[in-house]
Amino acid sequence: MTRYTDDELRAILTYTESDRTERKQTWNREIGKKARQAVCAFANDLPETKEAGVLIVGAKDDGTPNLDFVVDDQVLLSMSDMRTDGQIVPPPSLYVEARELDGHTYAIAVVEPSDSPPVRYDGRIWIRIGPRRSIATAQDERILNEKRRHGDQPDDLRAISTATWKDINLVRFQLQYLPKAFAKSVLDANERTDIQRLTALRIVEMASPHACTLAGCLALVDDATWHIPGAYIQWLRIDGDSLADPKIDEARGSGHIEQAIQIIDAKLAAYTITEVDYGKTFKERRFSPYPIEALKELLRNAVMHRNYIGGNAPIHVYWYNDRIEISSPGGPYGDVTEANFGQPGITGYRNPTLADAMKVLGLVQRFGSGIAIARKLCAENGNPPIDFNVSQTQVVAIIRPAQRPW
Repeated sequence: MTRYTDDELRAILTYTESDRTERKQTWNREIGKKARQAVCAFANDLPETKEAGVLIVGAKDDGTPNLDFVVDDQVLLSMSDMRTDGQIVPPPSLYVEARELDGHTYAIAVVEPSDSPPVRYDGRIWIRIGPRRSIATAQDERILNEKRRHGDQPDDLRAISTATWKDINLVRFQLQYLPKAFAKSVLDANERTDIQRLTALRIVEMASPHACTLAGCLALVDDATWHIPGAYIQWLRIDGDSLADPKIDEARGSGHIEQAIQIIDAKLAAYTITEVDYGKTFKERRFSPYPIEALKELLRNAVMHRNYIGGNAPIHVYWYNDRIEISSPGGPYGDVTEANFGQPGITGYRNPTLADAMKVLGLVQRFGSGIAIARKLCAENGNPPIDFNVSQTQVVAIIRPAQRPW
């Protein structure tokens, strides 16, 4: 991650805005929208500077400090939220910090160019040429797609040679996926073919025969396991505490990822029993050994972050009498290590385009918060802390039941 020096930041404050710099006097909700446009444009890096973009908050148009603006924790948290709130997809590589220069503190956001453009904010692809920020044209999109072909690509942008755009469920793409991915005004312009839209969303490659990307195959091919054998979820309900004990129930979550997750969600709901007790006061009391929303968060986290390359192992969801284990193939990725796994603010995206697709499909609302949400829900329900067994080959989340409070 690029970190600008004090002298470089002073130069940015001195010079006029460029395609890699932007300044804001203050921070509020309206400024936040424009800042997200800038972050999106920096991530797309249409001029291909291959340099990090920087947003400086607390500086006037002429580069002098806004003495009325104070950088506090709320400002920094709100700016950091641009990375995880799901409005910019795929999630940008961004960090935020407070920096003191010549006696005044500024809020700094640094954005790395994306390795999987085009990046969208609010269903629109924003670009920047010089100080001008605008929505990408169809030609701009083609340039961004071409950049992606020649860049170092994440796992989920690898081509699946056995699947092409003809394997995509186009009805589902046109009626369900596309309206959620692009703003209506962009779709109404009607300048793009289905192939161009599939390419812009990183569902297929630009070059003929338009092979599906791994993310595209998972999201929009009716049965992804024909092309990615391990792309399913294995469910077992075990009457005991080991795999040697009798199996009460089993299921296979397969198809496209939305269908696969829905199948396992149904199993989780079926076995998550809520007890109702009225006690001596005749007031209703409810209790469940496991908070189902926490289990769903951990399941989606496993689907989003698992390794789909180089092995055919599925995700395992094993429900024992004394615990639930959710096992995801593939260890930590990027900035995440075995030592810092699960720490707030530390995220790494092996599959950023799959994360984008899951956001479009409504399977996730935010990025990088699944483990934190699951931990919070378990604590509120009275469950012991979630255990994570992390290695270079897999991540296993172990959830133990809460004890009945009465």
